[in-house]
Amino acid sequence: MFYPITHLLCDKAGISFFFFFLFFFFIIVVIVVVVIIVVVVIVVVVVVIVVVIIVVVVVVISVSTLFPFVIAF
Repeated sequence: MFYPITHLLCDKAGISFFFFFLFFFFIIVVIVVVVIIVVVVIVVVVVVIVVVIIVVVVVVISVSTLFPFVIAF
């Protein structure tokens, strides 16, 4: 007589626990994906900034070393 009720409650608890676990797992996956995207964006920005600085420095050095020769010619 009581078996179906307890069985139903156990099923409900199991299903809700499963959904909670699924939701928790989904949140973890979303957080991990967002963190990876943020890290990738930061790395790309840093690399671009470093490359731009290197290019600017090289151009400035080459121009400053070549400029007197250009004026001389």
